[in-house]
This record gives sequence, C-alpha cells and structure tokens, in this order.
Amino acid sequence: MQFWQEALTVKRPEKTNQLAQRYCESSNNYITYPKDSVCIESRCQIQAKCGHVDVPNEYSSECSEKYNGMLHRLYTNGSGIPSAGYVVLFDGYQTRSCTGNVAAHAGSCLMDLDTDRPILGYVNICPGKLKIEYPENRYSLGIFTHEIAHALGFSSSSFAFMRFPNGTERTLRDHWHKPIHRDKQGYYIPSDNTMIKITREWESAEGMFRKDFYSFVTPAILGAAKKHMKCARLNGVDLENQKHRGPIGSHWEGKTYGNELMTGRIEVDYAVSNMTLGFFEDSGNKTIHPFCDKVNLVTCRDLYSYGICRIIKYNHEIPPEDRFFKTHPFETLYAAKYFGDGVNRLYQTYGTKALCTEHRGNWIYKDYYKEEISSNVPANCHKVSLSLFV
Repeated sequence: MQFWQEALTVKRPEKTNQLAQRYCESSNNYITYPKDSVCIESRCQIQAKCGHVDVPNEYSSECSEKYNGMLHRLYTNGSGIPSAGYVVLFDGYQTRSCTGNVAAHAGSCLMDLDTDRPILGYVNICPGKLKIEYPENRYSLGIFTHEIAHALGFSSSSFAFMRFPNGTERTLRDHWHKPIHRDKQGYYIPSDNTMIKITREWESAEGMFRKDFYSFVTPAILGAAKKHMKCARLNGVDLENQKHRGPIGSHWEGKTYGNELMTGRIEVDYAVSNMTLGFFEDSGNKTIHPFCDKVNLVTCRDLYSYGICRIIKYNHEIPPEDRFFKTHPFETLYAAKYFGDGVNRLYQTYGTKALCTEHRGNWIYKDYYKEEISSNVPANCHKVSLSLFV
C-alpha cells in the first residue's frame, strides 16, 4: 500500500463520505431510496459485500425490512469512507478463481458517483500461493502491488469510466450515468478517444499472423509508451488478447511489455512503468508522483541465480499466433504447443555452464536487430568457458 500511497494523490476529493450499499438477501426484493434500502419479503444483508469479502459496518449503508405493513430499521448508516479516502479489504480465501497458476485476484466494488474514482476494493490472496522467504518474497511483494492496482481501478471494468483532465466523461453516459455501449458479453465499451481496436502483424514460433488488440490511446499512456519504445509512430498501447477472458484484457500485452508490473504475470525483477502511472493520470481523478530517490539495479543475486524461469506448461494447446517455441524448451513428454511465456529480452543463457557476471557500461546486442541493454542492468547470465593457465 505504501507504494501507491506515495505514487497517487486524489485530484478531486469527494464532497461527502461514501457508503457501500447493504442489499437484501433476495436481490429481487428491495427498493433503494436516496439514503436507505427497504427489503420486502426479504431480510437485509448482515454484511455488505465487496466481491466475497465482508464490508465493515462503519462503511455500510442503513437497511430496513418491511413486514406486516410496518418498516423496521435493522441497520443504520456507518460513518462512511472519508473524502479522498480509499478502503481496500484483504482476504485469504480459496475462491473459484484460485485455480492453476492464479496466486491472487482483486477488484474495485464502489466508485464515487461524481468522479467515478474507485473508493472501495478488495484483494484476495489464494492460500499457499505466496512465500515470504528470499527470493520469493520479492515475487510476493509484486503480486500485492499488482493486485492493489487492480483494486484501484486498473481493470477492464473501469476503462469506460475514465475522464478527461477537466473531469468530464471520456465515454458518453446514459440517464443512469453509465456508459452507453456494451458488448455481447455485457462489458462496457470505452469511447475511441480512450481505446481503439488495432489489427497487428504478429510473429510467433509458428509464423506470421494478424492479431486484434484493444489499445489505449490516451495521452499519458501513449506518450510513455512512445518514449519507452523510441517509436513516435506508435498508434496504441496494447492490452493482452486472451480470448477466454473477455474481449478487453486487464493487463498490458506480456509479449510486448515483458516485466512491467501490470502484465499478466509478475517477474522477480518487475518494474512499474510510466505507462501504468499514466493510466492513473489519464483516469482523470488522480495526480501521479513518479519520482524516486534511487534507481533499482538488476544485479546478480549470486553466481548461479538470476530471476526465475517463466516457461509454463498449459493444459490446452496454445493458439499458433501465441507460441514461443517450435520444439519443446526442455526434456519433456509434451509437445512445444503446450508451452508458453518464455521471454529472454536480455539474450541470456541459463544452465549448468552459465554464470551471472557483472559487466561495465552498456552492452549492445547485434543480430538482425540492434538492441542496447539499459544501464540499470549491469549483470547478465551467460555461458562461460574457463581455461587454466600454468
């Protein structure tokens, strides 16, 4: 939490404290008034919910039940979420989402009606998935930081609620103040001043393909990506294209943005880029403070270790356009089409004949393309050959 507390400031504090709605146990039997819920032939919820997590009574609204022609108030309003405040609830429950490689999940549950700023969210850590020992504790910290960003609004469910710097909505609203367009699955669709669909030429281990991406075109995000990529012609910042997760992803495209915090998988040497900070700036309700007093260097942890292996075996065949390998990456009974997520941006060599070595200055890799390794990466793993001179 400390990182996000220091990185973000609320741009337009709310006028009043906000409350999470306490609904009825039977969702079809309630009437919502400006300050009250009345349950008819149903009981009030004992606890308001954010995802599956109970919301404390101090942040929950009042609720009454109507029976025998009489209103009976069972719960009163709590003190509410303070102006410019944010409440995140943590839990460690084995939910239906805690399957496979999923270590945690998160979401925002309540937005301010006037600014669309998320003010209540939750983070659920899947039991047994995170460790506190070195070096896994670095990975665990990245998971927490990543999930809190989702709870703060970095999610496809929030993209259509982004605003211009002056506070006006980027996407047109209906009379209920909701975005006017939804896709076939019911997801809100952002305006094309926020996000556009781009078809790109896409290379995988199986050849060249054409692949569709939803891409941000807002100024802070796109400006940061152009600078990072050294590409003034970049026409959008791609989100992941995972067909089974809905049309618009909630992470940056991992093959393009590597170890950025908000890609779909966390690296030990993750980084928070100006693209992610730019999202919160472009949301229209936060001011960012992307300044630090030291630079994090990627160095050798010891002679024989550097980062983690990112190659994963999937239970289903990976689509041809997303494959990294023509042959399986190591000795296994499974075919290459079941393995993915292998990224080696620094052209390193791993194995029993490799060592982590520090080097001076910037290294430049020359092949079909030329790539300069950043000065904040003063060490790499490489194959070594030792000669003994007498």
